[in-house]
Amino acid sequence: MATAGTPMVNHSDIFVRKCANIKSRKITDVQCCLLATRGDFCSRHWKHPRRFVPAMTLSEKRYTRNEHRAATSIQTAWRQKSVHLFIKQQGIGIYNRSVSNNDTEIYSLDSILDIPKLYYFSFIDGRKKLWSFDIRTFGKILSLGDLKQNPYNRDALSEATITKIRKRLMWFRNRKYPVFYPVGSEMTPEQVWGQKILDIFMKIESFGYYVCCDWFTEMTIADHKKFYSTLYELWNYRLGLTAIDRDRIVPGHYTQKLFPFLPDVLETRRKKSKVWWEELNLKLMEAFVSRSPDKEQQKLGAMYCVMGLVAISPAAANVFPWFEG
Repeated sequence: MATAGTPMVNHSDIFVRKCANIKSRKITDVQCCLLATRGDFCSRHWKHPRRFVPAMTLSEKRYTRNEHRAATSIQTAWRQKSVHLFIKQQGIGIYNRSVSNNDTEIYSLDSILDIPKLYYFSFIDGRKKLWSFDIRTFGKILSLGDLKQNPYNRDALSEATITKIRKRLMWFRNRKYPVFYPVGSEMTPEQVWGQKILDIFMKIESFGYYVCCDWFTEMTIADHKKFYSTLYELWNYRLGLTAIDRDRIVPGHYTQKLFPFLPDVLETRRKKSKVWWEELNLKLMEAFVSRSPDKEQQKLGAMYCVMGLVAISPAAANVFPWFEG
């Protein structure tokens, strides 16, 4: 997500998923500290994993035959159900990649047989052809623009396929899996930051507002100032929200200040960097779409974020013309 000339950003407060392996064969009581970039494991341990298990007291309970039979029945039923779940979430190709119309993954150029099972995704197009992808390819496409076409042949994707892709990516992000391709054994600060932006925009999309990360990443410092001022005015004046309304949408906005600065004060202070403005405004958007436990209130917060983007981005205004003015 970082553009040329943008300084490295160390966003130490962003949570990322750690590798679930032991640190090494000699150090079995410590968990690996690298990022989990291949499912639950890092690029060092994913081929020969040895899962880290915290020390715990073993139970001495003895199970009866009936309990064993019940457990076996549950396991059998779950295995049968999991087959249907995998097909529903990842497509029919999950069990037979050889029937896919493509042999290589379009972004990584690796064989589709080498795509980790967790990240494998497939769909059948209108011509009854099966296409296989690493789901992170679609994460990359969404971070750069809109998802409308099959990257292989430029055929339009069906709404059902687009919805399925977005749900799968949201599944990953809800569980803190990275949806960008890693560089080396760890993600760079730019990739972690880009993933943070994608998280917020996917959250907004989950409420039916199809937005583009470029609307945020291409904002200038002047755009960020206007965006902050627009949200401030919407929140305090233009929407006519009562104190009760505000507390429902962003609980605790008095104690954890939603707007830490008055727009006029920011204009008189020393010049802030673009990175500083990006962090300020993304934190503001995150509060609008995540602070309330109520989905309906989160949806309202997402709408306010879209209204702020429309005031800045001509592309956003073209998609949501009813929010202008």
